[in-house]
Amino acid sequence: MPLVIAALPKSEPFILLGESFAGPLAIMAAAIHPANLRGIILCATFAARPIPWIAWAVPVLANSLVFRLFPPAQQVKAILGGYSNPQLRELFAQIHAQVRPGVVAFRVRQVFRIDVRERLRACDVPMLCIAAAKDRVVPARNVRVIRRIKPEMTVVTIAGPHGIPQTRPTEAAAAIVNFAASLEEKAIPVST
Repeated sequence: MPLVIAALPKSEPFILLGESFAGPLAIMAAAIHPANLRGIILCATFAARPIPWIAWAVPVLANSLVFRLFPPAQQVKAILGGYSNPQLRELFAQIHAQVRPGVVAFRVRQVFRIDVRERLRACDVPMLCIAAAKDRVVPARNVRVIRRIKPEMTVVTIAGPHGIPQTRPTEAAAAIVNFAASLEEKAIPVST
């Protein structure tokens, strides 16, 4: 978390975007009310265990051997569904080649320990949630959990899998631009 806080802009307004595993990090950073934070975008993410009913099995299943044996092509399919293309699959293969299976297993175990719902309550800036309609990694119940805490949050659902910014970049970018524009409108005083 200190690395995230240190990387935040110090003198310019900014919006935090947390996708997938980075969503809880964005929530934790926003909860400390950094200067110049104008909004938060949560994309295909969660505030607590994304799939609670399998949490009991995670300590057993999330280990180096499983991720060494689970073919990268199947990992990509889980993230991208049927929305990938050869270039995207190659990019994910390069990323997977650089990350040791033990690191992936550790991150998966951490996902099932995270609970930032109280910190989410402390966030006091406008929020956008970009949800993937066909997300198998972070199911739709996660948006409902976040929305119960932040009912005023804007939700945009895009047809596609977990890796929505990678598979539907135009739609994801449009949601981000529209959210940023709405923050600009709120910041501009209107004279009468």
